[in-house]
Amino acid sequence: MKMKLLIKILKWTFIFIGGLLACLVIAFIVYEKVFYEREMNQIKNELNKLENIEVVSIWGHKDITLEEISVRLKIKEIRGNSFVWNKF
Repeated sequence: MKMKLLIKILKWTFIFIGGLLACLVIAFIVYEKVFYEREMNQIKNELNKLENIEVVSIWGHKDITLEEISVRLKIKEIRGNSFVWNKF
């Protein structure tokens, strides 16, 4: 009787821990792909709308929000690439 109770308690404990870990993984994926990527893409699209400017690469400090954004731009009138660093 005690062994069955112990197995039942362990089973539900592992189910709870597994569910909690699954929720954390899902929350991280949602943050990474929905919020962070969306904000980064919005900034990239706004920069690409500017005349004679092409975004070569863009990156930022992954925190709660994009606190720091760095961009490598290709400006058509200038040979080579320009690097823009901006800290908010």
